[in-house]
Order: sequence, then structure tokens, then C-alpha cells
Amino acid sequence: MTCLKRETRSRQLNSRRGPKAEEAISTSENFLKVLVDPSVAKIDIVAVHGLNPLGRTSHAESTWTADGKLWLRDFLKHQAPQARVLLFGYNSRVAFDTAKAGVREHAENWLNRLAAERIVSRNLAIGNLTQELTAFKDDPDRPLLFVCHSLGGLVVKRAMVHAKGDETYQKIWASTFGIVERHSVYLNTINDDFRTCLEDFEFISFFETRNFGPFRALVVEPESATLGLMPEREKQLGLDANHSQICKFESEEDPRYKQVESNIIHLINKAITAGVRLPKGQTTSFVSNVASIIGAGNTTAQVGSANEIKTDGNDNETR
Repeated sequence: MTCLKRETRSRQLNSRRGPKAEEAISTSENFLKVLVDPSVAKIDIVAVHGLNPLGRTSHAESTWTADGKLWLRDFLKHQAPQARVLLFGYNSRVAFDTAKAGVREHAENWLNRLAAERIVSRNLAIGNLTQELTAFKDDPDRPLLFVCHSLGGLVVKRAMVHAKGDETYQKIWASTFGIVERHSVYLNTINDDFRTCLEDFEFISFFETRNFGPFRALVVEPESATLGLMPEREKQLGLDANHSQICKFESEEDPRYKQVESNIIHLINKAITAGVRLPKGQTTSFVSNVASIIGAGNTTAQVGSANEIKTDGNDNETR
């Protein structure tokens, strides 16, 4: 009876609130949305938040926000105008009783959403084939950088382990150049699995140097917040911030933000220059392949985008 009364009361409240309130109630915490979408993008940057112990519905945004400014959206575009920025949200309210399984589920969900976001599916009409293909051209192979906080770093690590071994997500693994992370030690098993990927990417490991919370201590010690790689593979940088502040900047003039931005811009430039990593056993890139076809009876099959074809002769076959 009590449950029935509560349910009736809830329906009455929702009815009074109207469509807008109902829409807010049904909003999912699991999403991947675009924050910055330039007309010509050369790199995708995906932000992944950490644990949400207070159960805030806006945690995906508030992780990166100070004084109403979400720096990934409001600041970074000024120095990285060709970067498309995406925000991944997931339910991180609990500390995962079955932690490894919880992280794995979020990682696979994120991979699935990201793959769909980077492949533009269209019904192509013969009359406007050229225009449609031009619009399609390099989404699936665009370089990737991930910016993670705490538990978000473990989600990305698990996703990369999965992507490397799953043909469905090979392009995501091959396109990923670097990871900017506030590292976590919650799940050593995932960190151990990820060691097979350490030579695949470049890392920037920012760590806190100010105490946080009632215990007045570092949430993650510097030695646990870094991977211990060689300097050419990993930059280890301490910021004058606590566990929460390390991801938030009120102004572009904040010295901490300037340091973060300059290192990310450096990684962006390297990623755009480097292009796509080839999967093991593959000798031809997915992108920027050039061939020329002149003649008759030619058959061409190429995988990827932004490819040009120029082949001389007859009865040529390229795969």
C-alpha cells in the first residue's frame, strides 16, 4: 500500500511538472556527445570522467568545469581549432562491487558509441555520390586523444585492451595516439592487462600535489599516478592542485591551465603528423593511399578514406 501511494504521488508530481520535468527525469547518464565540432576536424579528443561518489547527475560536465567554464569546450578550441571534442558520460556512482566487470561494461559501451560516432552512415544517391563521399572522408581514421580523470583512466585502459584484440574496434586502437590522465590505482588487474599496450601510445600523467578531503592527504600518491615509462613515452607532471581541482580551471590565464594546454597542444600536433598506426600484419595505411587507373576492365578495392586512385593499363586489380 505504501509503495502504491508513493507511485501515485510520483505520477501526480510528474503530471504537474509537465514534459520538461519528465524529460529531465528520463535523461540517461550514459552518453557520448560532441562539445566542439569544427567544420574541418583533424583530431578527436574524448574526455572521460571519474568516480561520482555524490551521485551528481551532471558529473560528466562538472568534472571539467569551474565558475561555469568547461575548459575542454570553452578554452581549448582557441589553441586547437581543428580538434573535435567529445564528452563521455557513464554511471560511476558506485565503487563497483564487481569492479572489473563494471569497468569492462562501461569500456565496451564507450567503444561502441565512439565507433558509431566516427562512422557516418548514409544512403548514397548516384547523383550526389562525390559530395557525400567528401563529407564522409576521414571520420573513422581521424587521430584520437583521450583525456581522463581517475576511474575514467581505467575505463579507457580497458577499452584499449579490448580494441586491440577486437577487429570491430581496430580502427579506434589504430587511431589512438595518446592518453592524458590523472591516474588511478583502484584496479591493479586492469593496469596489468594494459601493460601490453604501453608501447602503443604516448602519455601525459598529471598528478595532484595538494591534500584533499577531511583526512588532508593526497588521494593518489605520485608514484601511483604515473606509469614509470621513459620520458619519450610518458611526461610526469605535478600540478598545484588537489584531486578535484586538477581537472578544473576558471580561466585561460590560470598557470595550471596553461601548462595543461601547452602539453595537450604538443600531443595534438604530434598525433596529426603521425597519422594512423597500422594493425599488425598490415602493410598499407587506411588513409591517404594513392593509385591511378587508366584503361578498361580494372577492379579496385580499397579500405579506408581520403584515397586517390590512379592506375595505368588494362585488366589491373588492386586490393
